[in-house]
Amino acid sequence: MRLKKVLHLPKSLVLVLLGCLIAQLMVANSFAAKEKPLSTDDAFIFSMEKGAKANEARAIFTIAPGYYLYQDRLKFISTPEAISKVTYPPGQIKQSERKSEEVYVDQVTIPLVFNTDVRSFTLDVLYQGCSKEGFCYPPLRKTVQMNLALQTDAKPLNSFALSGLMTSQYGISELLYTQQLPIIILIFIVLGLLLSLTPCVLPMVPILTSIIVGQKAATPSTKKAFWLSLTYVLGMAITYAFAGIAAALLGNSLQVWLQQPWIILTVSTLFLILAFSLFSRYDLRLPKKLQQGLHRLNSKTAGGHYIGVFIMGMLSALVVSPCVTAPLVGVLIYIGQTGNIVLGGTALFALGIGMGIPLLLIGTSAGRWLPRSGNWMIIVKKLFGFMMLGMAIWMLSRLLSQPVVMLLWGLLFITIALYFSFVLTKPAKWRVMMQTGSGLLAFTGLLFVFGGMGLSQWLPSGGNLGQAQPAPSFRVVQDVGKFKQQLADAIIANKPVILDFYADWCESCITMDKKVFNLPHVQDKLSAYTLLRADITEMSRDQEDLLKFFNVFAPPTILFFDPTGQEINSKRIVGEVSAHEFLTRLKNNS
Repeated sequence: MRLKKVLHLPKSLVLVLLGCLIAQLMVANSFAAKEKPLSTDDAFIFSMEKGAKANEARAIFTIAPGYYLYQDRLKFISTPEAISKVTYPPGQIKQSERKSEEVYVDQVTIPLVFNTDVRSFTLDVLYQGCSKEGFCYPPLRKTVQMNLALQTDAKPLNSFALSGLMTSQYGISELLYTQQLPIIILIFIVLGLLLSLTPCVLPMVPILTSIIVGQKAATPSTKKAFWLSLTYVLGMAITYAFAGIAAALLGNSLQVWLQQPWIILTVSTLFLILAFSLFSRYDLRLPKKLQQGLHRLNSKTAGGHYIGVFIMGMLSALVVSPCVTAPLVGVLIYIGQTGNIVLGGTALFALGIGMGIPLLLIGTSAGRWLPRSGNWMIIVKKLFGFMMLGMAIWMLSRLLSQPVVMLLWGLLFITIALYFSFVLTKPAKWRVMMQTGSGLLAFTGLLFVFGGMGLSQWLPSGGNLGQAQPAPSFRVVQDVGKFKQQLADAIIANKPVILDFYADWCESCITMDKKVFNLPHVQDKLSAYTLLRADITEMSRDQEDLLKFFNVFAPPTILFFDPTGQEINSKRIVGEVSAHEFLTRLKNNS
């Protein structure tokens, strides 16, 4: 009965009760809102932006409605000291019972200017704010790792400055900050041309030439040779750009990862397959259905599908040429700092095109200087088959010991000599020249075999094949902890430190060992330093951490530390340098 009476209450009373309930909920909700303020990150959204110049930045606070920041409690502290000027914009006047204070609401931008002689430092941002409801936050702190380019204004680059960019990663990063896009593209094409004269690109020449020569039909026309060469170069350049962007965004070098033993073995096997196909042991054919599809796509390109040539260009960029250079590292630093993958990727693509221009010229001219098809093509194909075998040995040299590599080279030289001596007996007018050349090649092969087998004592006086040159006394460090321990010992001894990032698969590292570090006059200068070497051949987790700790992308990279243990950033060497340039760095470092 009571329930029925309640259910039959007057409608006016129900409306009054419902209104009271809604009002109570609104009041409770308002109290809940007061009791639950926003989190600090939601109330005060902090961000940093680059300024108009390389040594300028802007600190931006986006402040939620109903909240404010105190101007006099907003501080910037850098370690080491790098701040030159901070400009605080005027705020709103907030009157409290004790005093009048300036506060920021909605959004505030604070321009900062930094000293040009400091590249990397830690910036601590201290601030405090409140809500207008009376809730105040404790003092807050944000820490930002800052990396700035040196130069503050765009300046024209002369030839001397351009040559300096080859070994200065910071100069490259600075160039991307300060120059216009057309100038950047032009400069990186020129830098690529300069890099094409180094061992980074030379291994690609026999690969591309064998692609041009390995045609089943008649001698390729100049037009076809050009398109095959361009496809190869584009595959190399595009991969160079995307791999560089991936390396910068992932914080590690993709090319370093691609030097894993199983990848090197796979690529070496690919070269062996290509070599035996050039020896006409078999024809490389795709499955019939896929071949028909590529037939339509590539208009029957006979000796090498454009897709296959493009893939070979990709492999060449990633695995065959694992070079690290200052232009590459400079772009990676820029992408990592700014996230501007469009400009960074464009610069890397231009660098790859510059590196590929000589390859394009060589590949295109192959269709012109090669005579018409005939028996000579069989000889040339065999010759390039031997070159592919050499490429396989060269790749395996990153994994095998020096004696085994020398033995393989010796056997290859002897095999080539036997082929030219006994198989190629025609034409008769070339017979004497071939036999003479074959004899010299066979003798060279025997020297390598003796050296590889440890029989160097049978070599003529002064021969040192198979005997390593005296290595400089580098102490190997495999992780950050061991480096810090060695650095602490050097600080106690008041000695500067050189840290060399090295890998067995790094051709430039091996070249620098032979042509720089092993020279007596260089070793005399190195005696004043504590020499440390980070060997990243195996790329363990500790070695990856070591690369990340120093922001190093790949070897060879050489770091200099003063007797107090501070790195001298301006002296960092990226890529292969001559003994003269290395000694110049040592002299400037002392």
